[in-house]
Amino acid sequence: MRGHARHRWTAAGITLLPFLGVWLGHTAEYVRVHGAVGMRAELTGSVHGYMLPAGILLSVLAAAAGLRCAQAWWELGLRLRAARDAVARAWRGRTGPVPAPPPLGEGLRFGPLLLGLAPLQLVLYVLQENLEAWRAGVAAPGLGAIAGVHRAAPLVHLAVAACLVAVVLLLQHAVLRRGRALIACRRLARVLLAALVRSQPAPRPRSSRSGSPRDRWGLHLLRRPPPVTLPAS
Repeated sequence: MRGHARHRWTAAGITLLPFLGVWLGHTAEYVRVHGAVGMRAELTGSVHGYMLPAGILLSVLAAAAGLRCAQAWWELGLRLRAARDAVARAWRGRTGPVPAPPPLGEGLRFGPLLLGLAPLQLVLYVLQENLEAWRAGVAAPGLGAIAGVHRAAPLVHLAVAACLVAVVLLLQHAVLRRGRALIACRRLARVLLAALVRSQPAPRPRSSRSGSPRDRWGLHLLRRPPPVTLPAS
């Protein structure tokens, strides 16, 4: 169950990335074009009135994902401590429980994740700009949202996506590094325990003796002895 929960949290975090990237890229682009005045209008203007609540919601979701990552790191730390204790016990010649290996799986890579995130983030940004124009009652710009004064928007979104991917991979590296250390300690503990079992002498079989006279001396002792011929007097 923990493995399924971990995969669900990972999928939820990956799904959150493009929306968080669109919000950050949209804000960064308006700051680049209009400065601090553009940022204030972008967050509080009538067309962009949804940006501030959306930013709060995305911040809460990102904090929840970060807390889940910290929880996984902390749980692996407890199991790593237990595995190190198992190694120390086995080294001193004592047996004990060894923690189960964590389901780490394959890690994400920078290139594929960036190539998947950046185009999706840019598409969402273009849709966002066209929906804002439709809401304001003006002609939709289409791909003009990334032309003219906003021609650098693709580069801005690429930089934002690269930063998000870097943060995700740093968190993943911390968790995977602790998980791999746990697996290594567990293997060492099992090797030491196996060597400990081989070095112990085999127990000698005990002679099965029963306390009953029948089993100890046999039934012939309970029989009447044969008659003895006495010499004639």
